[in-house]
Amino acid sequence: MPQEVIGFIRDLRGEYPKLGREKIKPFLHTYCQGRGIKTISESTIGNIIKRHKFFFQKSGRMYHDPSSRWAQKKGIKKKRLRVKRPPKPKEFGYIVSDTVERVTDGIKDYFYSGIDAKLKSVLTLNYKRLTAGI
Repeated sequence: MPQEVIGFIRDLRGEYPKLGREKIKPFLHTYCQGRGIKTISESTIGNIIKRHKFFFQKSGRMYHDPSSRWAQKKGIKKKRLRVKRPPKPKEFGYIVSDTVERVTDGIKDYFYSGIDAKLKSVLTLNYKRLTAGI
């Protein structure tokens, strides 16, 4: 890649920071024809802008730099840890519990259910307040 082409793109982006590769292409084409240099494609212009980080900001305005650390982190998702199977207890006393709220004629009832996972025994109790069974 001739350094003249890279310098032309740098100068053009320095003067007009938001000028994209599609709009740079015609200017670069006439520049290359005048110098007798082989012209390059739009995608190559975009690669030159990214590789050499020709992202210039005007004062008072923020301009997005796709090679910045902030932009890199946004696209990366962390793998979620999922529970595929419930734990299998080896001894008695492993209790799985849940609460169900039932509203009848404006009166709330809370049902606390506890299941021993090893014995498969169940106990359900009815309370009038949500914090009463704790």
